[in-house]
Formats: sequence, C-alpha cells, structure tokens
Amino acid sequence: MIVAGVFLVASLAAAVPGPTLSEARQAFEAGDPRAGSMVEAILRRQPEQVDAAVLQVRWMMAAGNTAAALERAEKLVEQFPRHASVHLVLADAYAAEINHMGRFQQMRTAARIRSALERALDLDPRLVGARESLLMYYLQAPWIAGGSIDAAAEQAEEIRRLDPVRGRAADARVLDAREQPAESLAAWKEACERSGGIGGLCLEYGLVLQKQARWSQAWALFEAWLLKRPDDAAAWYQIGRISALSGGDPARGIEALSRFLALPKRFDTPRAEHAWLRLAEIHQTRGDRSAAVDALQRALAIDPDYQEAREALARLR
Repeated sequence: MIVAGVFLVASLAAAVPGPTLSEARQAFEAGDPRAGSMVEAILRRQPEQVDAAVLQVRWMMAAGNTAAALERAEKLVEQFPRHASVHLVLADAYAAEINHMGRFQQMRTAARIRSALERALDLDPRLVGARESLLMYYLQAPWIAGGSIDAAAEQAEEIRRLDPVRGRAADARVLDAREQPAESLAAWKEACERSGGIGGLCLEYGLVLQKQARWSQAWALFEAWLLKRPDDAAAWYQIGRISALSGGDPARGIEALSRFLALPKRFDTPRAEHAWLRLAEIHQTRGDRSAAVDALQRALAIDPDYQEAREALARLR
C-alpha cells in the first residue's frame, strides 16, 4: 500500500501542468521575481524550447548575472544559429557586459554586437527589438566603430513603419542625439500617451523630463500613472526622486518613498538602498540632519559598499 501510494503521488505530480511560456513571459514583463523559476521549469520539460531559453538569458541579465547570461547566449547561438531572437539576445548580452571590459576588448565586443544585430535582421527584418538595439548602437558607438546619427535615423524610420508607438520613441532618441530637445520631448510625450500613460516608454519620458529639470511635468506624469496603478512601486519611487532632486513638496516625497519601501518590488525597480538615499536627501532639504543620518545608515545596512551613501554620510558627520 505504501509503495502504491508513492507511485500515485508521483503520477499526480507528473500530471500537474507547469507554467506556460506565455505565463513566464507575462511574469517577466510584470517584473515578477518568480519569472526565473518559471522559465527553468519550462526548460526542464522542454530543453529545446528556444523562446524559453532566450527569456532565460533576459532574466539572467535583469537579475544582474550578466557574465552568466553572455555565456548562455553564446551557447544558444551555436545551438540555434537560424533563430533571429537568439542573435538579438547575444547582442544585448554583449552590451550588458561591455562596461566591465578593457578598452581594446570593448572595441572587439562592439564589432560583435553590431554583427549579431545585423545577423538577427538578416534572419528577420521585422524584428523591432533588433532595430531598436541597432539604433542605440549607432547612437552610442564612436564613428570609428560605425557610430552614425544618420544610420540611427534610418533604423528609426523602419521601426516607425513596423510599430508606430515604438517608432516615436526611436525618433525621440535620434532627435536628442541631434540636440533638438524640444522636438525630442514632444516625441517622447506622444510615445508615452500612445502607450497608455504607463509603462517603459513613459518611464523613459519621465526621466527625460527630470533630466531637463521639468519637475512639474514629471510630477504630473507619475501622479497620473498612480491614478491608474495605485500600487506601482516604480511610480512611487519616481515621485520621491523628483522631490529629492527638485526640493519640492518634501512631505509628498517622504510619503512616496515610504510607500515604495513598503510595496513588493519588481526585479527591475530601483533597489531599497536607493530609496533610503533619496529619503536622506529630502530630510536634508528639510533640515532634519538626524533623520538624514538614519536613512543613510539604513542604506548602508543593505549595501555597505554603496559609495554614494557613504560619501553623503561622511559629509553629514
């Protein structure tokens, strides 16, 4: 009876369906920390599931394991050489690691990034993500490595044809590179509005507003975001950040960062120690040195090597 019971439990466990690729992708896009284990479960059942393998590399990069992600991506290209998404994720993995390399190695890696992106587009010219990454390559690479605003503009035109909303974000990046801030800001605003007023494009728009010190517009953007998603940690953090950088409405800034610290975190939201640093800056604005010191000590309790917090604490002392 005991043996039969063991076999029955094993059979029932085998019959329980695991997460689907669609569910894992939704979890990843929602910033759910469970996305990694969901992808691993899929790959245990289907080791040859290339889309799951690509998602695993993206999860590894998002979790900060960039070296392991690059190693995995290089193996995937050998395993699935005719899948465009594999070449795209290899390029993105190279880009995630490039800042950890010496100058000579960076030049070699830049060439590999471009080659991988061009190969991805050879295999699938409609792959918008590859065109976006190639656009960023052209904007960031020196001219000797193929950097070119005009080449980036050509990619923006193709992106706009394939996906008008992401195309406007691409236009914004090119306009910014051409030092046309007003036109770039208008393009970001349109991209954000057409994407629903929340999400990644709106976050980028909000950061551009902050970069240009358009504090009231940035504040209004994230307050409107919270009307749609009251428990969105990213929006709460941005309101706190705006308060810290601008010196405006410190009470709301403290409330925002406190809400951020109390909410469940996405893997791609700022870390808690960053919020404590911003809280310290707001307390300093209010003249509350004791509260600022306490906030910085909390930041350093999370990450003792957090250099910005260490320097701020030294100045206060």
